[in-house]
Amino acid sequence: LACTSAIVSAQRSTEGAPILWKHRDSGFDNTRIEYVTGGRYAYTAVTKNEEGGGESVFAGINEMGFGIISTATANMPEATVEEYKACKRRRLRGGTMWNGLANCATVDEFEELLRKTKRGRKSKSNIGVADATGAVAYFEIWDLGYRRYDVSERGDAGFDVRTNFSHARIKATKGSTVRRYDLIMREMNNHNGDFSPWDFIR
Repeated sequence: LACTSAIVSAQRSTEGAPILWKHRDSGFDNTRIEYVTGGRYAYTAVTKNEEGGGESVFAGINEMGFGIISTATANMPEATVEEYKACKRRRLRGGTMWNGLANCATVDEFEELLRKTKRGRKSKSNIGVADATGAVAYFEIWDLGYRRYDVSERGDAGFDVRTNFSHARIKATKGSTVRRYDLIMREMNNHNGDFSPWDFIR
């Protein structure tokens, strides 16, 4: 149940490029790695192991170097019944993750996608993104809005973490996953030197 993620800047990465890390938790465990074409950009992603699964993206990276991960969040604003019906009528085919990979080359382009679809999606999640320019950020999104958190906002730390709550809401609504967030933040803060993919595997 430890749905947890972290994003790392190129400056704190042994790879010289941003790192997106996700410990995935989902009730749907029948997945595959799929190469998907047909959009503006081709991409490779963890998808549902079924026909048309390439539109059910859990994490991925496209041919332009734009990568994406997410965690669910439980404390974002709920849409009203009327707003939910409007979202449902105009809902994005394939969802936010699929559209990000298929249509975006940069973090800024992804933000533009969120601006354009804020009344056409039904989603509450913390989405981590990075691109080939080295930009890396979290977007806390909900049905009718979003908040962007660039890694640079954390000063010299060079990383950020999300579990299953969002900072855009008051602390009292964050729930029990604060404990997991605090644990991972402690591990990250106590880490000496730059981060490698193997650090996250361990």
